[in-house]
Amino acid sequence: MDLRYYYFIQKITQVNMSKSKGEKMKLEFDVIKVRTKLRLPIGDRGLSVDTCDFAVISVLDDQSGKKGWGYGICMTEGYFKNAGWWIQPMMAEADIRRELREKLSNLWEGKGVESLMSFGDHLPLELTWMRRGAEMALRDLEAKIHDKTVYQMLGGKDPSPRVKAYGSLLDFPLSDEQAFEKLDYFLQNGFDRIKVKIGAPSLDRDIARLKLIRDRAGEKVHITADGNQAWNLEETVRAMRGIEKAGIFLDYIEDPMPLSLTQEYPELRKRSPFKVAAHDYIQRFEELEVLMKSGGVDFVRSSSSVPIHQQLSPLAVELGIGIIYGNSNMESSMHSAAALPGTAFMEYSHLDYNCLLKDPIQVQEGCLIVPEGKGFGLDPNEALLKEVHYPQVSEFKNQPCPWKE
Repeated sequence: MDLRYYYFIQKITQVNMSKSKGEKMKLEFDVIKVRTKLRLPIGDRGLSVDTCDFAVISVLDDQSGKKGWGYGICMTEGYFKNAGWWIQPMMAEADIRRELREKLSNLWEGKGVESLMSFGDHLPLELTWMRRGAEMALRDLEAKIHDKTVYQMLGGKDPSPRVKAYGSLLDFPLSDEQAFEKLDYFLQNGFDRIKVKIGAPSLDRDIARLKLIRDRAGEKVHITADGNQAWNLEETVRAMRGIEKAGIFLDYIEDPMPLSLTQEYPELRKRSPFKVAAHDYIQRFEELEVLMKSGGVDFVRSSSSVPIHQQLSPLAVELGIGIIYGNSNMESSMHSAAALPGTAFMEYSHLDYNCLLKDPIQVQEGCLIVPEGKGFGLDPNEALLKEVHYPQVSEFKNQPCPWKE
């Protein structure tokens, strides 16, 4: 059994058990599929995207009238050098709705645990986006039924919670002027740590971009870099020493080597002039645990799964490793980052699709402000969803590389 689902089941079963004896909770799942265009492309050394599809999943409890919301995201049009579960053609709205109702509705009609376990454990990898959206909607509903925020459900006590964040430029596809535009937003909002995408075939390109960002940001701003699995061990060491020789200090280097080389991260950490963070591409706690206990990282990257957050937190505290919460659907990980011990900071990319929310994400002095609304506090602007409604199948379109390799 995958422990992520075990812990998730325990929590949602508690909601079901809180009903009086003989009283059965009935949930209705629905979905609105939308498409958003980004004003500026986002990406890394193997990715450039300006179109995102969302399955905005809702789950309504007919007794309380409470509704939970979750978001599944796919990237379907752009340049994709590598595969990923988030790089998929999203099915039509009607097919998503049918899958949700067939796979999940039984959870609350007496078949419970087995139904969700089957949904989570047996979905193909390309439907990870659906699982995450459905899990988010159920967790949102759970907190709303208890009249709490997810932050409070996770044990958070601060009446005005916030989490320290860094500005993530996602800038590999951008011109210098476009990268400056994003950088300036972060600087104007008090961010003192900026992440730059590197990993180009030419280290000269990476050094030039790092220097431009550092010079514009100023010496008081920390610069970090994400290699997105660009190199092997020796290539990473050479790249880091080249960056150091160029007079650039990185707060840490993120994911410089691929998953297949995680056993070499301890050696990298010994030889790198900069701290090491990894690994965005690990989706299971057990694999992160091995990496953390190997001594290969100073910071561990965490996905958008709350059960994984709950498992990582005590281990990170025990090992003295800071948790970096990566990009998550509508920044939902801010609840975990603010509530659970061990947080170093959270990634924030200021993406255009946050405008889909009824109450947009708030930032202040380099921090994300955890919403006051119950649940995740990330309910959609339903009127806006109608304007960007896209019910048909999303065709996958892999476009030519927009830069010189």
